[in-house]
Order: sequence, then structure tokens, then C-alpha cells
Amino acid sequence: MLTGERELLRAGVRHLAYGRDARTFIWQAIGDDAVEPVYLHDLDTGEDLQIAVNDFAAMSWHRDPDRHDLGEWVHVDDQNTAAAMIGAGDRFVAAVRLDTGAAITVPEHREQRGAFAGSFRLLLADEPEEVEALWDPRTNALREWYRGPATRHFPLSLDGDLVDYFVDDSEGLRAGSLWRVDLATGERTRLITDTDLFPVRVDETRYLSTISRARLDGPRLDTYTWIGHDLRDLEIVDIGTGQSTPIVDRVSGVLGFPDEGLMFIDAFGREPGLWAYPLPYSLARAADLGHHRQTTAPTTRSILATEEAAARQRLTAPE
Repeated sequence: MLTGERELLRAGVRHLAYGRDARTFIWQAIGDDAVEPVYLHDLDTGEDLQIAVNDFAAMSWHRDPDRHDLGEWVHVDDQNTAAAMIGAGDRFVAAVRLDTGAAITVPEHREQRGAFAGSFRLLLADEPEEVEALWDPRTNALREWYRGPATRHFPLSLDGDLVDYFVDDSEGLRAGSLWRVDLATGERTRLITDTDLFPVRVDETRYLSTISRARLDGPRLDTYTWIGHDLRDLEIVDIGTGQSTPIVDRVSGVLGFPDEGLMFIDAFGREPGLWAYPLPYSLARAADLGHHRQTTAPTTRSILATEEAAARQRLTAPE
């Protein structure tokens, strides 16, 4: 990189996936495009260790019309702990420890659903109800976290044995409920009955919840795409007391500043304008608010963080 000269790392590569440690990568050798070996390469030593065989190479990497991710490797975390290969039937067909190259026996499962919080998500059963578990490749522990209808659901946070997760069980627009399961006891509790996809944990008992109320369509850009935003209600829900504190109704353009608060455009309220709402929360626990992105906190103390800031302050108003 310092000299600008190119260096050939490996020839005959069919497919490559870089590790999260910037010192390894998984690569598949070019063969007969049917059955091909897969290797773990160490950039420091230059060594290659065969870790798997892809016997569905001809259907891998967007060549299967039904499954575009065949042959891809899913990393379990950002520490480059382990990875698993997606095979036929949307199952993990091989797994490996990336620090040692040692193979890991994949538990029996019906379907893979990616990774979450340092574990792989495995669907263990789908009839008469879905059963999903978190598989830890370090310990081989398999812990059930979901049992219920085959509706959209996904985990949001893992804190010790407690998993908070969203279930699409509401008739509302993009709405559902927030649940918590204790992995040690199997006890399940519904925390919030009406919320959008990604409620944001504020502290130990409070969540920022958004509820979509309507769709605001903008101009059509071409034949297939157009600009649109959900109009959402924002509120703070305390799962300890069951009380909710409304922030604002029917707003779009929400922007979150970690450890400071929210800014949002209120176009349809009694006092239209750009508003600020102080709401300290940890960046590590901040979830994506759908179309509403989050940004790095300002380098200086802003109106969102000042003690004098009211619960809601208008920053700008239409002229």
C-alpha cells in the first residue's frame, strides 16, 4: 500500500470473503464448477487450510434463481470468531473456527437465519409452530429463544439470558409487539403491544417506540421508484410501569443523535417546524429506525444535551 505496487495474493480464486480481522480470508478454488475446495488463507503466514468442499458450486453466488446466497459465508461476529457456509435448502452445511481453522459440527436444523449477538440463528422446527434457537459456535450451546407462529420475528438485543425480540403480530402498518424471553427459564413476557419494527432501548426499563400511522407519498422518480415516508407517532414506553409518554404524532424525517436525542420535522402539527427532543441513550443499544438514519453525535454540546432544553424545542419554523 505504501509503494503502490501490486502483489498477487492467490491465483485461481473462484470466490473470496474477507475476514473481520483483516488478516484472513476464505476462498474457493476454481475447479470444475461442480465440486470445489474451500480454504482459509492467513495473510501473515501465507498458509492455506482447507476447511470445506462446495459441492453445489454451479448454483452458488446468484446463479440459483431461488437462493442468491448459496455458497456465501456468514460471520458470527465482528471478532472473526467463526463462520458458516450457506448450502442447499438454506441450511448451514459447514462451519469453522477462524482462529484455528478447526471444523465445527453444525447442529441439525431446518433453515439458517443469519447471525445475532455472537451466535448463529437456526430454525429447528416449522410445524406445528416455528422453533428458533441461538447456536454458540464457541461452546456448541443451543438455546431456544422463539416458539410461536410462522410470522415475521427477529431478536433485537441480548443481555445475559434475556432476549428482547419483535413479532409481527399486529394488523397495523409495519407494526407488531415487543417480547422478552428468559433463555434460562423459557419464560416469555410481552413488553409492548403496539410498536414498529425497531423499538430503541433507552435504559433498563424505557423504550423509544414508533408507530406508523400513514404513508406520505412523494413524487415518482421513474416507472418503478418514488419518494415516500411513513408518518409516525413517537413515544417513550416504560415496561416497568406500563406507562407511555407521547413525544409527537405523525412526523417524518426523524434523525437520532446517540447520547443526545432526536430531531424531527413536524409538518402537520399545530406548530410546524424542525424540533429537538433530548433523549440520552447508548450508541451500542441504538437500533435502526427504519428509514430514519442515525448519525455521529455533534462534537460540541448542542441544544439537545443542554440542561435548559425543554422536553421539546422548536429549532426552526416556516417563514
